[in-house]
Amino acid sequence: MAIIGTGNSAVNDRVLFRHWQDFDRPLTLAADGESFTFADRALIRIGRESVEVSGDLRQMKLRVASKPELRLNGQLKTARFVEGFLVFDAADQ
Repeated sequence: MAIIGTGNSAVNDRVLFRHWQDFDRPLTLAADGESFTFADRALIRIGRESVEVSGDLRQMKLRVASKPELRLNGQLKTARFVEGFLVFDAADQ
């Protein structure tokens, strides 16, 4: 689910949640050019300076307006920027 504020609100979040059977197995969701592979849950807060992720994120292609740093569970991660998208793959870390 995307949560995007309007007006003066700077909210721009993604909430990914998998439940019931196989919640701990990776799942990929995609829409509007973005894609996310995760297990269990991933909460993503998108800011101009940084993208903060909490949870079990495995891969991500996220539309961004700048070149923010990526933090996954508090740790700085390496990501690429491709045509307006922040691209992350945990296998590359």
